[in-house]
Amino acid sequence: MSGNSGHVKLVPCAEKHVALLAELGAKTFEEAFAPFHPAADLQKYIKETYQLEQIKFNLKKPEVQYAVAYFDFQDAGYVKLLKDTNVEGLTGRVLEIEKIYVRKVFKGKKVGAALMQYVINEAIRNGYSWLYLGVWQENTDAISFYEKFGFKTVSTRKFKLGDQICDDFMMAKDLRN
Repeated sequence: MSGNSGHVKLVPCAEKHVALLAELGAKTFEEAFAPFHPAADLQKYIKETYQLEQIKFNLKKPEVQYAVAYFDFQDAGYVKLLKDTNVEGLTGRVLEIEKIYVRKVFKGKKVGAALMQYVINEAIRNGYSWLYLGVWQENTDAISFYEKFGFKTVSTRKFKLGDQICDDFMMAKDLRN
């Protein structure tokens, strides 16, 4: 897949990707949210979520799937999927995009679009009816990105980041048509 004179390649992850996923996850989360949240809250979340043992544990779960995007052979972003999530109001099989992040230096190079297209293709190939995700209500760039791919807000939820309570939109994309 080409975009901005670079090549994006998606690779499903295995245990050999644990250290990469931990570093990539921590870095992209920090880049995305450091301007908006206290450093202590971010570091607490990152420490809990992106430690090597947690990533290794997640990779062993059959319902969890990760993929890394490489832009010209450099790790540029990743996605974490949760298979067969139960969501009130959505009938049929649901694939949740729990995390989808791109390194700041690769923004605007179609890496996010390549990750999303990968997810859509995986979902359709595996017979899912819906894609589902949560996004912070103040992250207007991400919301616009998801809307371009056909996601619509279906509900809201609270998300705790350190001592802060954040409001998320829960968005879904119907794959049945």
